[in-house]
Amino acid sequence: MSEEAVYTGTKSFIAYISIIVGQAIFIGMVNALFFGIAYGMGEAQAPEDAYYYLSLAWRGMNVYLGLMAIYNLFFIRTIRWIVTDEGVRIKSGILPWRKNDLFHPYETIFEAFYEFGFFAKLFGYGTCSIRRTEGITTAIAEIRMRNAAKIIGLINERLKLLRKETRGQAPTPAARTDAEELARLGQLKADGTITAAEFETMKRKVIER
Repeated sequence: MSEEAVYTGTKSFIAYISIIVGQAIFIGMVNALFFGIAYGMGEAQAPEDAYYYLSLAWRGMNVYLGLMAIYNLFFIRTIRWIVTDEGVRIKSGILPWRKNDLFHPYETIFEAFYEFGFFAKLFGYGTCSIRRTEGITTAIAEIRMRNAAKIIGLINERLKLLRKETRGQAPTPAARTDAEELARLGQLKADGTITAAEFETMKRKVIER
């Protein structure tokens, strides 16, 4: 097994559309609020300085919201679910101090699953989720992932392979010391499981090994 990428999952185009539409609606609501305030100030015949500061605040807010929209678009572009033979690597982030690069070995994953609704199935995206241990509090999920079924399918294939290999490995019994082996043979003799002659033969083998 290696950490070479088998498949890299990214965000669906729907995620970008959602960001654009959501930010446009929010910017529209903020501008409507500012225009409402300006209208109220006009009715109250506010001084010119008030209009000036309101104009500065309006421009600053629009610049800030525009930059946030651009940042969010670039941020979702960085989100990656990288499926390897060793585990799942989840990466995201633009700013160096806010980047995430988390690796989840298959040994630590309890289950992997995906969810989608009507439109998600229609446009080929969904929510990918993995749980590291039994319990919903440990769930790691990402919405609007492109080819969610393929991502989770590849993870589950490797989980099944790992569990099959684990079941096939019988636990190796711990080696007994000579004293423990002689005590066990003595108990077998006392229980009548072995005869005195068999006990002597087995005891000699333990002493001579």
